[in-house]
Amino acid sequence: MYAYKHAYCETHIGNSDSWDSDWGNSSGPFQGGDTNEASSILNKGNSYEVQFFNGTGQDWAGGHICLSRDEAYASDLSNDDFHNDNDDDRGEANDAISSHRWVNPDSNNCDRWAT
Repeated sequence: MYAYKHAYCETHIGNSDSWDSDWGNSSGPFQGGDTNEASSILNKGNSYEVQFFNGTGQDWAGGHICLSRDEAYASDLSNDDFHNDNDDDRGEANDAISSHRWVNPDSNNCDRWAT
């Protein structure tokens, strides 16, 4: 998974082949100023989906949006909104990602997709 500061995958922020429950702390593949900076995302993984969150912590709660391997990328997150399991709108995804995890496509964790 790759994240970029600007639309259309300009200015690489970071990448990860694992999860990171807080893009703003000092551990994990994303650190410090990486939180709330992504405007485009790329999934170059295997068959897993990447679930992105507007919150932090390993409870993986709050608003989320997903990117499947089949989709490959979302070039401009200003077109996408976070949602929770109750289908409530949780705000725009652009410059608002704070954590992510890889999920199995059969797990039903992903109900909203980045476009």
